Amino acid sequence: ERGDTYVILLPDFDTTEQFDSMRHILTQHLDILDSDTVQGRDGKYAYRFHSGVQVTPEQVRHLTSCEAAMVMAAVLPVLTNRNKKPQRFDSVTKWRQIAQEENKSLYEVALEYEEYASGWSREEVVRYMKEHVETYMQKRIFTLYEDESRLVINPFRTIYYKEWQKQSEKDGLTGSVIQKAIHYMHSAQAQMDQVLDVPGPMSNGGGYLYSVLTAVKEECHLSEEDVTRGLFIAAAIGATAYTRTNPTGEVIGCAGECGVCAAMTAAAVAEMFHATPEQVENAASMTLQSSIGWPCDPVPGGQGTPCTSRTLFIVTMSVVYASWAMMGSELIIPFHEVLDTADKVGRQLSGDLLCTGRGGLCATNAGRSCKETFCSTRECRTT
Repeated sequence: ERGDTYVILLPDFDTTEQFDSMRHILTQHLDILDSDTVQGRDGKYAYRFHSGVQVTPEQVRHLTSCEAAMVMAAVLPVLTNRNKKPQRFDSVTKWRQIAQEENKSLYEVALEYEEYASGWSREEVVRYMKEHVETYMQKRIFTLYEDESRLVINPFRTIYYKEWQKQSEKDGLTGSVIQKAIHYMHSAQAQMDQVLDVPGPMSNGGGYLYSVLTAVKEECHLSEEDVTRGLFIAAAIGATAYTRTNPTGEVIGCAGECGVCAAMTAAAVAEMFHATPEQVENAASMTLQSSIGWPCDPVPGGQGTPCTSRTLFIVTMSVVYASWAMMGSELIIPFHEVLDTADKVGRQLSGDLLCTGRGGLCATNAGRSCKETFCSTRECRTT
């Protein structure tokens, strides 16, 4: 179901004859945006309605006399409402075109995108980003170092934050931005008590993205406003991805998760340095090109293998690709064409390679051994 509305379900109708009357009743009292009927395998019908404002099952039952009425809560922070306008663009190429024709920056057009999508004013959009999204991201990347007691110990997921600090200072192989980005990444991927994940699009993807943006800001002496601009660019890249594909490991492999997350990050970094619109798109395009065809094969009990490897790709290579794009390298393949290719290739992957725990690295001898240990431990805990 969609996550941007409250979904009202009236189940167990033998026909659709009462649908119009139910819609009339609900529309009189609630803000119903759209409606339809769905038929289950048992032949019964459910009447489905979408509301842009919160509604309780009790309200619906009172209005309809349907005791089985259910309400599915909205899960997105920005809900569809009557002020929502048509989507401004579905590719970065179109986004750039709008910016050029209207003599605006990518950031300004990205803000308008959010205004169109939410029905909010520009001030409300920016306030939400700063007071909610950035606040959650900051908590995610700083908490491990501010309050280590919140770390939840997981025998199957070691967080090497202390070891990384010592090794990176000892060998000096990574520059200051990469060193600090990985430093914050450890906090972003740690399981911590009462600290929310920030998806983007993968599990803690928003935290990984923010790890890089914060490291870039601190080490390159940029401002909070630069970070905010970068976040809106990243959001528009992500929105483009969700418009053209279903960027999940279960559908198109890890290109839809780590790949898209890294592309969002690279574009955001380029924007923070006031790169040209073409350079911003090129940063995202090249980054995603590198992950086409990746399986989604997290190994149960495998200490975060290969997720940590690919998370390191996000927080390191996104910086490299942003820098490469700003060098002036030519944009060869537009980002939307890379997305469409990632979608096509991902959907051709075997089902065993789409987050099932059966293929890819999960099928190696070591992977199977980790899975057996993991499963036996879980069985012991539940018996």
